[in-house]
Amino acid sequence: MRRFLSHIYRPVLLLFGLASVAFAKVQVREQEGNLVYQVEKSPFLDEKTKKELSSGISTRTVVLAKLIELPAREVKQHMVTIESRYDLWEENFQVHTIPGKKKVLKARSEVEDLLNGPGPFALLPLAEIKNQAFYRVD
Repeated sequence: MRRFLSHIYRPVLLLFGLASVAFAKVQVREQEGNLVYQVEKSPFLDEKTKKELSSGISTRTVVLAKLIELPAREVKQHMVTIESRYDLWEENFQVHTIPGKKKVLKARSEVEDLLNGPGPFALLPLAEIKNQAFYRVD
C-alpha cells in the first residue's frame, strides 16, 4: 500500500523575478499513473509584479518541489519554469512552461491565475513509489 501525505498541504518554493520568493502549499494526488502536485491558489503576486507582467519584459516563475521518503531521503527533485512575456504588438501573453508547452493568453488576469496556482505537474511515476513507504513533498 502506498502512503502519501496527500491530504496535508506542504510548502513548495516559488520564485518570481529576481528578488521575489514565496512558499506555497501543494496538494499531492495520483493521476494517470503518476504522482502529481498542484500548487494551491494563493495571491503570490504583488502589485509591482502584476504591472510588470504587461510591460513587455519577460517574467520567469520557478516552482521547485522535492519528494522525500520519510524520514529524510530525497527521492526526486522537480523544477518547472514558467516564462511569460507580453507581446506589445500582438497584445497577448506568450506563456511557455518548461518542461511543457507554449500557449497564448489574452488577458493579464489569465496569466495571474496561472502563476497564482500553477500545476498540476507530474512528479514521479507511481511504479517507482515503494509499497509500505511514507512520503512527503517539500
